[in-house]
This record gives sequence, C-alpha cells and structure tokens, in this order.
Amino acid sequence: MILTAGIDASKLVGKLRSIEKKARNAAKDALNLAGKESIPAVQAEIRAVFDSPTPYTINAFGLLKRSGSNNSQIVLGLKTDSGKGISAKKYLAAEITGGVA
Repeated sequence: MILTAGIDASKLVGKLRSIEKKARNAAKDALNLAGKESIPAVQAEIRAVFDSPTPYTINAFGLLKRSGSNNSQIVLGLKTDSGKGISAKKYLAAEITGGVA
C-alpha cells in the first residue's frame, strides 16, 4: 500500500502576502499616529521654555513627512515656510543648538 500526501501551498502563500501587507499598513499607521501625537508635547515644551510665545512659534514644529506605502519613516521638525518674515527654523536655531547657530 502506497500513501501519498500533498499540500497546496498557494493558499498559504496568499495568506502570508495578505498578512505582510496588513503588517506594513499597521506599521505605517502607527508611525504616522506617533508623529502626530508627539506634536502637542513639543508645543507644551515651547510654551514652558518661552515667555509668551506667538502661535507661529508654538506651531513651528510639525510632521514634515508622513510614512507611506513606499517608505517606513516619518520626519518631524521645524516647518520651513516663513510666510512674510523669518522662518521659525532660522530664529529658533539658537535655542535648539544652545546658542550656536
């Protein structure tokens, strides 16, 4: 008597690919949420360090680059748009670097 057994791995591979895609999306969402939720802590620190900071200064820090489908990183930092005046990145440099600009 000969017994044979077979496994159809195509269903397993399909499930693994689906899990991989879901894991990548979850990681992307977690990074973006962590970046977004870190901003209020930085704003609170700005309020504590500066005497009567302007809304422009308080909102100078932000999420500059979100995690996407092709990248798994975010970028937090000072916004570079200056509107009419000096950019926050320029006038906050001394505070950030300890006086060395």
